Amino acid sequence: MKKFLLIAAVAIVGGYFAAKFYVQHQTKKAVDQIIALMPAGVAVVYDDVTSAIDGSLYVGGISVKLADFQNRLAIDAVGIQLPSFLDVLSLHDLPGRVLSGRGELPRSGSFFVDGLTLDVYHDYFAALLDTLNTVAMAETGGDLPTVEADPASYCVAGFSWTPSELGEYGFNNIQASMTYAYEQLDDSFVLSMDFEWPEVYEVQLRAEFQGQVDRVLASVNPRLVINRFSYVVSDNFVTSVTYPRCAKLGVSREAAKAAHLQSIVQSFASAGIVVDDRIKMPLERAIEQEHRVIDISGEPPSPVDLSRGGLYK
Repeated sequence: MKKFLLIAAVAIVGGYFAAKFYVQHQTKKAVDQIIALMPAGVAVVYDDVTSAIDGSLYVGGISVKLADFQNRLAIDAVGIQLPSFLDVLSLHDLPGRVLSGRGELPRSGSFFVDGLTLDVYHDYFAALLDTLNTVAMAETGGDLPTVEADPASYCVAGFSWTPSELGEYGFNNIQASMTYAYEQLDDSFVLSMDFEWPEVYEVQLRAEFQGQVDRVLASVNPRLVINRFSYVVSDNFVTSVTYPRCAKLGVSREAAKAAHLQSIVQSFASAGIVVDDRIKMPLERAIEQEHRVIDISGEPPSPVDLSRGGLYK
């Protein structure tokens, strides 16, 4: 009996490592194929592909070089997390089975990017600041605030930062991680997004929808009906960095808070979201009291059909 158990244990362990090697080998082939199909001027290298019994599968030590930039972008890992290693084994034909209606997604799953590192003195970060400037111009109709004409709006605006200013406050490197996930419940599913700039800025977005997530994905015209949502922002940057920066420009705390509120309302408006008193008043209180966490949650009296979004204001 002991001999049988020993043989069984060896077979199980050997089978796991064989499957692990197969998954990593197939994933490496797929990653290499994706890299080969990337546009000219995009160079991607990575260290390794790793899978684990907990259902994780990721590519580690990624470095990205774009033709128009001298510096490389570094990412610790990009991968997925599924409930078990068996779910990872079935990945090769899962998308086709789900989209054709012949299979089901695992009960939960996520895609993650860990350790995205931005050096504020690198050329790609300058391009990011230019993009923020372009977005700000679109939101304001091209009329950007200047430090001379409107110092309060200028000092709270993301586009107005320079690498040297960020460096003065200790932000020579910005390290961020993000996760996109889903979870199937009994009669509904949850989609979520998490962004983390550790100890500085975090965003958590959750939305619960009616139905089965795999059926929504397989549908040509999916109908999304939302049951509840939450949007939580933890912001240490504004109180510890932005407001002191405004003070250096001679902007009072009160004026900076008012400009901060206006910038949030403007961002919502540019996304087509009407900010009424039910949203604006809690924001005003949170900013006035310098809360580092702002929680906007909602559960409509009846589910909201997002496919008929034009009816809701």
